[in-house]
Amino acid sequence: FFGLSLSISFWFVYRSYRQALQVSKNQTNFLLAITHEFKTPIASISLILQTILKRKLKEEQKLKLSSDALRETRRLDSLVNNLLLSAQLDSKYKPFPEYLDLCDICQNTIEEYRDKHPNAVFEVSCGRDLPKAYADKQGITAIIHNIVGNALKYNDNTPEIKIHITATDQEICLSI
Repeated sequence: FFGLSLSISFWFVYRSYRQALQVSKNQTNFLLAITHEFKTPIASISLILQTILKRKLKEEQKLKLSSDALRETRRLDSLVNNLLLSAQLDSKYKPFPEYLDLCDICQNTIEEYRDKHPNAVFEVSCGRDLPKAYADKQGITAIIHNIVGNALKYNDNTPEIKIHITATDQEICLSI
């Protein structure tokens, strides 16, 4: 009986240890992925600013570089917001619903991807007289970004991203 109890106890300790190792490995992988995602826009912004400071550029070149830096800053802001949303979800995130124009949110999302993916085809079609959706803006924006980002990332050919928003008396339908 003592040997059986000891074996069962050892098994529970071993299982807990393996789970702790897996959690640690997942956290490390997550931090590596986040670090990589942050470094790209930071490096772009840094390079753009160094170019503006060190070279004599024409006004249109400065404007182009400035708009590129602003786009990368928005990308970095989006990454930070997604990370914060992820942390909030882990700590019992409470949505803040408000009335939203889904068409505007989708068009703004597409504009963020259009510059990064010039070969992709984007289309947003919104039904007539769409009512405002009562939803959490941060959450719905993260969902749309996730779906569009995955569609672009996992497409072998020229990506075609089509977003359709329609409404009936009872619901609003957003399809990507």
